[in-house]
Order: sequence, then C-alpha cells, then structure tokens
Amino acid sequence: MGESLRVDITHLVFESLARFDTSKTEQLKIFHGNPSSMIAPHQALSPMGNLRSLTLSQCKNPFAFINALHPTFLTSDFVVCPKLEELVLIFRSYEDRDFNIERVISMAAARASKGSKLKSLRIMNWEEPTPFEAWGLRRNVSHVECSPEVDVVDDDSDSSDEED
Repeated sequence: MGESLRVDITHLVFESLARFDTSKTEQLKIFHGNPSSMIAPHQALSPMGNLRSLTLSQCKNPFAFINALHPTFLTSDFVVCPKLEELVLIFRSYEDRDFNIERVISMAAARASKGSKLKSLRIMNWEEPTPFEAWGLRRNVSHVECSPEVDVVDDDSDSSDEED
C-alpha cells in the first residue's frame, strides 16, 4: 500500500482561527500543537493584539511559536501579541528538557527592546537554567519560574466550588 495520508491538525486549527476575529483574545492555550511550518504560528498569533497569556503545553515544536513571538522573525517593525505578559512552556517529557533556551532569551530580549517586555515566564518540566541563562532571562522578564516537574491540569475541568 502507498504512503498514508497524514493530516496536519495544527494547520487545520490555525486555518479555522483565521476565519474568526481573534483581535480581542486575551488568553490562549495550545495543547499538543505541532505546526508543520514556522509561518503558521506567526499568522495565527499576528491578529491577537490583546493576547496577554499564552500557554504552550506539550507541543512538539514550541520554537515555531517562540520564533513567531520574536519581533525580528519576519520583520523588524512588528511585535506579535504586543500586550503579551505571560508565557508558559510545559514540555511533554524528559526528551524535551534539553531545548535551546537561547532562543527564548533572544525573543524575550528583543520584545523588551521593543517595549513589549514579558512580565512572567514559566517553564515546566525542565531543569533549572544555568546561572548565565538565568541572568539572560531575568534581565528581560520580570518573573521567571522553572520547574523540573509539573502535573498538567486542564483549568476548565475544575468545576467544584463554583456554585453561587
């Protein structure tokens, strides 16, 4: 039998998002995303001028999103999600722990230089940064938190204590 057809679900989701007005979106959580191109996250995030919180949980290619948030990714004049305050990276497993933190540091520094400094960066399922990496992060982000373990919980699943 021939090669099986592989559907890029992340791409389909980004195409669907493009049909809606996402300019007022303030919080976005992406679970298990795996963009097939580096351009797709940029196109999806670009209209989200009011996005304040972005969570990337267990994504196969989180750096497609990190690159999209970097002001010099496609142009030096445009900051994607200029109001972004919080970025949360939750890695899938130990295999992702050895990622290139320099990309995150570069993105945070470039955003800060454009007046869009991150207030909070949380990296879960990753070891503590080296002193040099920590300095690079803390220099450009107000609050940095790294944790070697995390329990992934869907915030929407907790319905207890919400009865009025």
